Amino acid sequence: MPAIGPATGPDFSPDRLIADGDGVGFGGAETVCVATPGHTPDSVCYRVGDALFSGDHIMGGSTVVVEDMSDYIASLEKLRNT
Repeated sequence: MPAIGPATGPDFSPDRLIADGDGVGFGGAETVCVATPGHTPDSVCYRVGDALFSGDHIMGGSTVVVEDMSDYIASLEKLRNT
């Protein structure tokens, strides 16, 4: 993905790629990746127990820029049902 601004820091390669449903442990807590396309094709949210880290996929009090409305609605339903 091209950087919008100047890249800083050393080049790196990820240890592993994370996909929908993959879990990663952090300090005894399991963080689960939830693919949520719609805002952008590769949007993801993260669930830790009952907490959801949605980034800018869900915004209170403002609107979200949506690339594909049907994918976005399906992603919201997926989050509600998981």
